[in-house]
Amino acid sequence: MSGEKTLPATQKKIEDARKKGQVSVSKDIKIVFNLLIAYAVIFWSMPGYRNHFTELMNVIVTAGLQSPHHFSGDVIAAAFEVFLLTTFPIVAVCALATTLLTWFQIGFLVAPEAAMPSFKKLDVVQNFKNLFSKKSVLQLLLALCKVLIVAWVVFQVFVGMLNDMVYSYRAGMEEMLGLLEGVLKKVIFTTLAAFIVVAFLDWVIERKNWLKNLKMSLSDVQDEQKQMYGNQQMVQHRKREHRNLLNSSLSRITSSKVVVANPTHISVALDYEPGVHDIPYIVAMGEDLEAFEIRRRATELGIPIIVNVKLARMIYSDCEVDEYIQRDHLELAAEVFRAVFQLSANNQAEEPSDVNKGSPKDSSG
Repeated sequence: MSGEKTLPATQKKIEDARKKGQVSVSKDIKIVFNLLIAYAVIFWSMPGYRNHFTELMNVIVTAGLQSPHHFSGDVIAAAFEVFLLTTFPIVAVCALATTLLTWFQIGFLVAPEAAMPSFKKLDVVQNFKNLFSKKSVLQLLLALCKVLIVAWVVFQVFVGMLNDMVYSYRAGMEEMLGLLEGVLKKVIFTTLAAFIVVAFLDWVIERKNWLKNLKMSLSDVQDEQKQMYGNQQMVQHRKREHRNLLNSSLSRITSSKVVVANPTHISVALDYEPGVHDIPYIVAMGEDLEAFEIRRRATELGIPIIVNVKLARMIYSDCEVDEYIQRDHLELAAEVFRAVFQLSANNQAEEPSDVNKGSPKDSSG
């Protein structure tokens, strides 16, 4: 049926979802990445950590022996300092890594709609229903499975090293620290491997659910196509109308006596004929491409093109096509038409002289 959402999401549907902030992001991948970065920082800083903890132990012993009254204050201050020195680099690097990983998963995305407050989020009844929805129960089961997997892996590590840990009391301080470091490394590497597997499964599930939620029905696809192609048809219709208007204006240039140019951005075709148009009449005008077409058509028809920047701008800003120019334009327009009439008179004066130059040769022949 056309109402069932069985069709995969189109590219437009996916892009619209991204604009709303609906993207596929795996939280477990962030956890794995943060663990990887944190473990790298820990191992890289292990010598420094040893020094910090050694200093802390010295403070504890010294404070306990010298002044029991100041024991708690000195120890708390030293412990807080060690805490900052050991945890702040990890937190800072993990925060930066999380930002970079999010950008890597979904790319650069600005989604204002996702940041807008929604009253649906305040619906207590709907939120209560979502708490016991199929999706929430599935997420809870997946979370429990992840915890059980990691716990089982850690348990296996401790069971494998149980004998060494039991007899570690016989060793010295350095041997005990070495043993603890070995246990820590093994736990870290095994849990990291387990988290990588879990994160991959989580990414696959999240991606599958995201695409499932974006599925479309046949009617959705048809509506989207109508919207897209309808908009394209509207644009094409506007272009056709624009071309028709331009062609109509160009066809009327034949009745004009002069084209006033800007010289390149604006063209105005004027007609002036006493008895018909006692005041210059605007036949056509345009800007940029239309101005170029008007000048091109005028050149083909042999209509004079006069450059008068001020007049062209004034007419274009103050008047419309099929209107007479305004009183403020008359003085400049008179200069233009005087130049046109002078040019026409010169052309007419040259034609008889050319005939006279050729007539003796014809008669002698």
